[in-house]
Amino acid sequence: MRSRIMARLAPLMAMSALSSPAYAFVQGQPGVRAASPTVRLNVPAQPMKTALAEFALQSKQQLLYEPVIVEGKVSTAVVGNVVTDRLRPPAED
Repeated sequence: MRSRIMARLAPLMAMSALSSPAYAFVQGQPGVRAASPTVRLNVPAQPMKTALAEFALQSKQQLLYEPVIVEGKVSTAVVGNVVTDRLRPPAED
């Protein structure tokens, strides 16, 4: 189930991260600590800007991206549980 959710999240995240040289990334909100390692997402298909805002709200993450990247784009629905550690970018070596 987790991999299916990540597969559905991938286009949403890739759209914001790879469509421009100004890469998007997810950053945890300062002072916010999840009660559990998973978060339930229910983000319907909608304009990408709205979907990213809803994703950020539900996941308690901060998304940084260039608005022009998502202009005119529509997301797919994302529904299910996601392990919050998988929402963070990999650590740089």
